[in-house]
Amino acid sequence: MPSNRRIRVMISSRCRDLIELHGKQVELTALRREIKNLITNNVPFGSSFFECWINEDSPATEGTVDSWEACLQQVRRADILLVLYNGNPGWAKEAGGVGICHAEFETGLATGAAKVFVIELPESEIPPTEEDASRYERFRSCFSRQNPFVRKAKDGDAVLEAIPEILHEALAELITLGGREARKGRFDTGNALDWNHLNFEDRKIAIELVVRDVLTTRENSHCEDDRIYIRINKTNLLCLVRAIPAAVTNAAAREMVGRPFHNDYKLATALGQGKGGPIHIIACHRGITEKQAADFLGQPDVVTVDSSFGVLAIDRPTKVQCIFLRNCRDETSTRHAVQRFFDWLARSGEDQPLADRGVSRARIVKAIANENTDA
Repeated sequence: MPSNRRIRVMISSRCRDLIELHGKQVELTALRREIKNLITNNVPFGSSFFECWINEDSPATEGTVDSWEACLQQVRRADILLVLYNGNPGWAKEAGGVGICHAEFETGLATGAAKVFVIELPESEIPPTEEDASRYERFRSCFSRQNPFVRKAKDGDAVLEAIPEILHEALAELITLGGREARKGRFDTGNALDWNHLNFEDRKIAIELVVRDVLTTRENSHCEDDRIYIRINKTNLLCLVRAIPAAVTNAAAREMVGRPFHNDYKLATALGQGKGGPIHIIACHRGITEKQAADFLGQPDVVTVDSSFGVLAIDRPTKVQCIFLRNCRDETSTRHAVQRFFDWLARSGEDQPLADRGVSRARIVKAIANENTDA
């Protein structure tokens, strides 16, 4: 039987701002309606494939709380969020808040960054009032910090030309991500079952081998004396790989890793010119929580970031950085966890801070090594 399932597309943008379309200055609403028609009239294999939501179809009027919540609900439900960005954050519910377009953009990233696709239009003028101007600046600063991959368009006609290509890219991305999850499947068959049959030592080795293989095959990574260096923003970071071969709550499995950063100073000679770190990648066979990551570093006051790959934990004074990969249950899920980390790193803009902390950590490690040598 044919399925009634449709891919949900939501268009996020201002409505009343002007843009050139077919040689005329029109409101963005006109462009949004043309995009919707272009998307919904796409009927590959003789059947409608997409449904498209724009707030013009919503009964709530712009500027109401109901309209705000309806828009964010549609963002969360969408399979693809198409953002027409012109720097205008839209109306806000209260003074000092964010605009609706700003909220939609951040909600899209929070509920699935892979579904967010941006077309960058010419930026709108910043209004003269201080409150409005600050709201514009917050949105533009957030957009710049996220640094999404964008398709630039100078007018509405260029936007319409870009839509088929963006939908193609969106479908390819969603299918790739879905395929990875489908291949991962459950953990009671195939490679995951084989790993479950291994003892702790052999499972630890198996997980570490996969992580090391992913790291060494990354572009610009290299090995020296069996040590892996990954290149992040012109900095070569020494990367140390460990694996917890069972649940983090299992003391025996956890103790096989210990707290490896306590021995970083022994690797001072591996941190030459232009090198930073070490950073520690801890691949966990099961789950990992922010509290468990903080406990691993030995104190509660650490920076923890929970994301799709697992948890990033940072000790601010010592610059220790640990990347915990969760659910490394088989080769596919382990490779996917590593890839998710690097995807998040680039998407979040945390790549440069990670490299900067790595350089600082190298200086600290060398100082500790010198003190121990003197002693």
